[in-house]
Amino acid sequence: MSNPNLLLAAARQERGDAPAITWYGADRTRIELSYATLANAVAKTAGFLQEELELEPGDSLRLQLGSHWQTPVWISACAAVGLAVDLRSTADHSAAPLVSFSLTSLSQSPSAAPVLVSANPFGLPGDAPPDGIVDHAREVMLFPDVFVPEPDVHATFAIRDDVGHYGVEEVANLSSQSQRRCHLAAGTPTVTMALPETRAGWLTAWALPIFLGTHAVLCPPDLNQPTETKTLADVLQQEDAATIVTSATDRNQYADLAVSVCVIEQ
Repeated sequence: MSNPNLLLAAARQERGDAPAITWYGADRTRIELSYATLANAVAKTAGFLQEELELEPGDSLRLQLGSHWQTPVWISACAAVGLAVDLRSTADHSAAPLVSFSLTSLSQSPSAAPVLVSANPFGLPGDAPPDGIVDHAREVMLFPDVFVPEPDVHATFAIRDDVGHYGVEEVANLSSQSQRRCHLAAGTPTVTMALPETRAGWLTAWALPIFLGTHAVLCPPDLNQPTETKTLADVLQQEDAATIVTSATDRNQYADLAVSVCVIEQ
C-alpha cells in the first residue's frame, strides 16, 4: 500500500501504543510518540493546515524544523491534506508558507503565512509571536484529534529535499528499498542523526515508521561527540537499537560502535 494516510490510520488502530518516534533534544530531553499520539498530533495539524492556512491539495509548504519530532508530524499532516513538502536547506524566495522554530527566519521570509512552531520539547505555547506570524502551538489546540483525509488526496503529496523531488509512489518504493538494504522489520528501533533535508533523514524520521512500522530514534548531530555526557552509545543501549541509518558522508563517525550502519545514498 502506498497511501500514507491509510497506513497511519491502520497503525493507530492496530498498534496505537507502540513507539513510532523517539526524539532526543539538544539538552538530551527524550520525547516518545506512540502511533496513537502521532496520529492525534497529525490530525490537529492537518486541520490547522486546511482551516487556518486555507491550503489545498497541490499547494506547497516549506518545512524547516530540523531533526525534531515535529518534522514527521508535519510531513504526515501535509500528506493528509495533499501538500508538497519542501525540506530543502537552501533558502529561496518562495511565497509558500514557511514553518520554522526561528522567529528571525520567519520575519525575513516572503512567505504569505509564516508559521512559528514552539521550541518547547512538548510543543507547549511560548511567548506570542509578532503580528503577521501564525502561532501554531496556540492555534492547533482548537482542532480535533481526528481528521479524515479525502480518499485520493495522497496522490498530490510530494517531498522535495536537497537533491530531488519524490511523489508518493517513489517514497513508497524508496522505503521498500531501504527495508531490504538495512534489513529492517516492523518495530525495529532505527537511529539517525541525519537532517531531514537528506534522503536518509526524512526516510528514517517519517517514511520508514509510516510505510514499514519501524521505530524512528532521532538524535541531534552532536550526540556522538566524546565530550557529551550522554553519548550515541548510551542512546543505542537505552533504545535497544542495533541499526543506524545515515548518508555516505557521515558513515565513518560510527566506526567504533558495535551496530549495523546502513547508508542511504542521496
